[in-house]
Amino acid sequence: MDEDWIRDHQLEPHDIKTVFENLKADYRNLKLIPCPGSLTIAVYNVLDERTYKVSVEEVRSRAKQWKTDLDIQHLRHTYRWHGWSNAFLKEEAKKAADGFSDLMEARGRGHWKPNPMIGNWHM
Repeated sequence: MDEDWIRDHQLEPHDIKTVFENLKADYRNLKLIPCPGSLTIAVYNVLDERTYKVSVEEVRSRAKQWKTDLDIQHLRHTYRWHGWSNAFLKEEAKKAADGFSDLMEARGRGHWKPNPMIGNWHM
């Protein structure tokens, strides 16, 4: 994004309080999923969201690249299992998320893209 793009794509002004309330709600609802040392994943459409836990075995059986609907559902369930968002067990969730990412990478399915700007889990 540069000055020319900004000039050509003028947006309507928004109340900053509303913007931050929406951002907060998206994190709480796991539409925005923070990942340890990685870029936040933005997920607004997941087909057939399940109410029960998606198992690691079920995710492992898929041959598609990382960030399928099933991967996202598994990650959301993992975060909720670890108390997201009010009583979040950050260290335990980090271990589970790291293990999941390592598993996806080992199976050749890709993994979360590292964020070069941060090196630690910041939440």
